[in-house]
Amino acid sequence: MKKQIIFFCTLLTQLNVFAEPQRPIILKDTIVIFDTVVVIKHIPDDKTVGIYQEILEKTNQQLNLWWNPYVLIISILSVFFTVMAIIAAIIIFRQGKESKRLIEDSMIKHKTALDNLIKEKQNQFKIYESSVNNLILEFTEKLKSAGEDQKQQLTEIISKLEIQKHSIDIHINSYKHSGWRQQDIPVTAIIDNQTNFFAKIYLNDLKQEFVIYIRILASDNKNYWIGFAGNIQNTNSKSTNEFTRHQLYNSNEITIQENIMSAFNLGFENNRIFAKEVNCVRLRGSNTNKNEITFEFKIY
Repeated sequence: MKKQIIFFCTLLTQLNVFAEPQRPIILKDTIVIFDTVVVIKHIPDDKTVGIYQEILEKTNQQLNLWWNPYVLIISILSVFFTVMAIIAAIIIFRQGKESKRLIEDSMIKHKTALDNLIKEKQNQFKIYESSVNNLILEFTEKLKSAGEDQKQQLTEIISKLEIQKHSIDIHINSYKHSGWRQQDIPVTAIIDNQTNFFAKIYLNDLKQEFVIYIRILASDNKNYWIGFAGNIQNTNSKSTNEFTRHQLYNSNEITIQENIMSAFNLGFENNRIFAKEVNCVRLRGSNTNKNEITFEFKIY
C-alpha cells in the first residue's frame, strides 16, 4: 500500500512538470487565472467622490427651488397676466367689431343722405336748366322779329344765357387750388370741330393771377398745351408745345368758352397737325396771392 501511494504522487508530479502553464484571461474588470476568477473593482479616489457629492448637493438645491415662495408668486403672477391679456384681447376684439358695425351704419346713413341731396340738386338743376332753355327760346323768337337796334342786345343776352346754361350743368368739374405749383386733373375727351371748352374761375380779388390749361394729344402723337391766363399780361405767349392766351380781367368771376379745335389751330396751325383728344386739365394759381381759387370746367 505504501508503494502504491508513492507511485501515485510521482505520477502527479510528472504530469505537472510536462503540462504547459496556463495564461491568464483578462476580461473587463476581471482576471481569470486557471480555474480561479479574480474580480478587480475600480474604487474611486476621494477627489472624485467629493465632486460627485457636490453635484448631488447642487441638484438637490435646484429641486428645492420648485417650492421656493418667490418662484411660486412669480408663477401665479405670470398666469394672472396671461389670463388678463386674453380677456383684454377678447374685449378689444368685441369693441373693434362693434366700432366697425357703427362705422358701416354711419357710412350707409351718410351715403343715403348724400344720394338724396344729389337727387334734390339734380332736380333743381333740371328745373333751372329748363327755365334757362325757355328763356333762350323766347329771346331767339324775339330776335327773328327784332329791329336792327335790338338784335345786338338780344344776341348778347342769348350768349350769356348759353354760358349760364353750361355753368349749371351737373357734370361740371369743380376744384380748389392755390399757388403757382400746378394741379393736374386727368380727363379723356375726343375732339371734333364742335368740341368746346368751358371754364368758370372764381377769384379772391380783381388782380389775382391764374392759368388753366388743357393738354391735347395731336396727330403726331405728341402732347401740346393750350392755356388761358388771367391778370398776368395782355399778350399771347408761345413755345414749341405751349400756346397761352393772356388777358386782364376786371372781375372776380371769369368765364371762358372756347372751341378747342379753333384754339389749337390758332397756336399750332403751322405745325400741320390736328387735335385728337384732351387728356389733362392743369390748374395754376398766383404766387403772390395764395388764397384758394375755385376752378369749374367741362369739355362738351
